[in-house]
Amino acid sequence: FADADDPRGPLTARTLRALKRRHVERGRGQVDGLRRSNVDAVARLAAAEGTLLGLRDAALLRLGSDAFLRVSELAAVEVEHLEAGEGGSGSLRLPRSKTDQEGEGKTLYVCRATMAAIGAWREASGVSSGPLFPEEPPPPNSCRPAGGPTREPRSATPPTNSPRTAPSHGTSKTATIVS
Repeated sequence: FADADDPRGPLTARTLRALKRRHVERGRGQVDGLRRSNVDAVARLAAAEGTLLGLRDAALLRLGSDAFLRVSELAAVEVEHLEAGEGGSGSLRLPRSKTDQEGEGKTLYVCRATMAAIGAWREASGVSSGPLFPEEPPPPNSCRPAGGPTREPRSATPPTNSPRTAPSHGTSKTATIVS
C-alpha cells in the first residue's frame, strides 16, 4: 500500500490521482488574444475620451498588441527604448523579457497608429524620459480633458427655485421637483 504513507490518507490520494488522469490533457489553457480589430476599436474609444487615462490606455493597448508584450514588459518600457522610423512607424528595443533571460534584447516593430497613440499620451502627460507608463498614480485631475482646463464638478443639487423634472417611481409620468 503506497497510499498508506500519504498523510492525506488513501482515499484522498486515490481521488487526486483520478482527477489528474481525467484532466491531464486539459491544463490551464491559453486564453485567446484580442484581434487587431478589437484592439483598434477599444483604443479609439479610449483615446476619444480625451482624458489622460484614456490616452494612456490607448497607448498601452496598442503597444502591447503590436509587440505582443506581457504586462511586466509593458511596465518596463522606457521612452528611450522607442525610436521613430519612416512613415510614422517606429521600433521598440526591449532590453529583456521572460523568454530572453540572457538579456540580449530584441527590436520590435511599432505601427504608425501605435506611435501616434504613444505621442498623444506623452504630450498630454508630460512624460519625456524614463518609464513610458510611470508607476505613480495618475494625478487627481487625470479624468479631465487632456491639455484642457479642469471642469468644475456639477452640483448634486439643483439651484434653489429652479424646477426640474424627474421620473416618478412606478409610473411613466414625470414629477416636477422644486427645491
